[in-house]
Amino acid sequence: MKSRRIRNVTWRAFPGLLSLTLGSIFCAVPAAAQTSVSETGIELTVPVRQQLRQLHGSWQTWTQAYYQGDREAADTAAEQLQAIAAHLGLPRLPDLAQSAAGFAVLSAKEGDTERAQWVLETASQFDDQLPEVEFAAAVVQRTQGNWVGAAVHGLQGMLKLLRMPRERNIWLHGLALRLFLVLVLSGGLFVALQLGLRYSALYSDLRALIPPTAPGPVAEAAVIFALVWPLILPAGVLWLALYWSVLLWGYGSLSEKAVFILLWLLLGVSPLAFSYQQRALQMALIPPSRALDHLAAKRLYGSLFSDLGVLRALNSDSPAVSEMAADLHRGFGQWEYARPLYNMLIYELDQAGGQTAAPLNNIGLFFLRNKDNDTAINYFQRATEADPGSVQAYYNLSQTYSQMFEFGRGNAALERANSLNRGLVESWNEPDSGYGTSGVPIDGGLRRVDEIRDELWTAAGAGRRSVNLLDLWRRHLSLTIAAVLIALAITVRIARRQLGSPSLYGDGADLPEAAKNRWVRALVPGLTSLARGNGVAGFVAIFIAATLLVLAFGKGLGYRPPVGFDPGPLASFAGMAALMLWLATRLALAFRGSRR
Repeated sequence: MKSRRIRNVTWRAFPGLLSLTLGSIFCAVPAAAQTSVSETGIELTVPVRQQLRQLHGSWQTWTQAYYQGDREAADTAAEQLQAIAAHLGLPRLPDLAQSAAGFAVLSAKEGDTERAQWVLETASQFDDQLPEVEFAAAVVQRTQGNWVGAAVHGLQGMLKLLRMPRERNIWLHGLALRLFLVLVLSGGLFVALQLGLRYSALYSDLRALIPPTAPGPVAEAAVIFALVWPLILPAGVLWLALYWSVLLWGYGSLSEKAVFILLWLLLGVSPLAFSYQQRALQMALIPPSRALDHLAAKRLYGSLFSDLGVLRALNSDSPAVSEMAADLHRGFGQWEYARPLYNMLIYELDQAGGQTAAPLNNIGLFFLRNKDNDTAINYFQRATEADPGSVQAYYNLSQTYSQMFEFGRGNAALERANSLNRGLVESWNEPDSGYGTSGVPIDGGLRRVDEIRDELWTAAGAGRRSVNLLDLWRRHLSLTIAAVLIALAITVRIARRQLGSPSLYGDGADLPEAAKNRWVRALVPGLTSLARGNGVAGFVAIFIAATLLVLAFGKGLGYRPPVGFDPGPLASFAGMAALMLWLATRLALAFRGSRR
């Protein structure tokens, strides 16, 4: 009951809090734009600042219309918001879409179904790819008792979530970290089960190493100490499991030995993998990465300018970041800032002995839109020479020739553009495309996102570490430990052979008495397989059980997903249900035929 009240308060508070946040952001942008670029991330002209003020004012108008229940006024304000965003070249408004989705949930909980529906439509217009809108629609459907519709919208939300690069990468990195956790847990359970099956043989072998003249209590204490002494070390449980695995390696079958070796190798690579995954998660969550992903999706969000400030501060000398900033200036219509950046890129590429089509094409657009057709043609031709496959450059060249009434050359350039990508050319020729005589830009900066991410990785310090032998040994200490474990296990096996100890529990051996109990066989995964020497099948059974246990009860075990990316209680409920079904299946198989 308490958790339900908390969720209700959260949904009620969400729209207002987000509205206040957006208000502060959009009000702060114009003031911040008058300061240095290092603070704002990108220079903003007076017209752009005015458009951002209008964006904030239109959102306040929409919010007022929502509370008044005036759909017509709300739709008018929403159209103004979309028009401003489209004029800035970033037509999607994710923050406003999330806030509108929160308002829709609030209306549905208050019983105003009609208002909830049209507010959801508005949220979808602000950003039709945002998963939060689908999740809000699922809540609205659930409040109306439409559980099928809620499930459909929830599934659509998950699919949209997985289509978003940043969110998908974070989920995949989190899944990889959780997989390592499950593998380590499975390895520990595998060793513990092996000890339970081989304990009597191991104990006998250790007891045989003690002189027969030793008193019984002393011998017993010596054997116990020989089995558990790693517990006195830091992280003793881990060292104890590794120590047991070395002692037990020689007692198993070939498949069990193979599983032990794979677990040791996993131990060797796990710290390196964990380190890489953690750095990758950190890089995915930093503001510059957020800016790159949202710009690629044409999203205008509240912290865009501050995120760009961090990006440019970290990569102040990056040509790729400069080109992205130039593209953004061009999209805002700020040619006074875009042109110097494009010219700098062209000059640097000339000095390096090469060129790319994007800056040349985009400079050509400036002259095309200012009726300097001769200069525009020069730049477009240079763009086609730099990239003969640039359909934008050929299309712009055809439009420029047509404006000069040189239809022969214009048709030749248009035919070349059609041969490269007829579909794109036809879309640009549509009356509502916004291109035509104004030309088509090339977002060269966004094409270099991977290059920018590599630069961010380097700037963050990954790869700046020393490469001396001591550092390399420390970094790969886990691999060294894995190699030592393998060598020790082989040494122990050779020593056992010299002492004449037989190999125990080989393939086809009878089950121990404990493994013949149906309840034990059902509730202890992998027991039957390991008792018969089938190490692979035994480990697979243990891995399945460990996966379900971590899924059901793994909150706080090792890895916690970043805030906002945790699947919540749904994963735990699904894990519990799967665990119960799995146990029921094992019990049914274990007792099958017992009543015949």
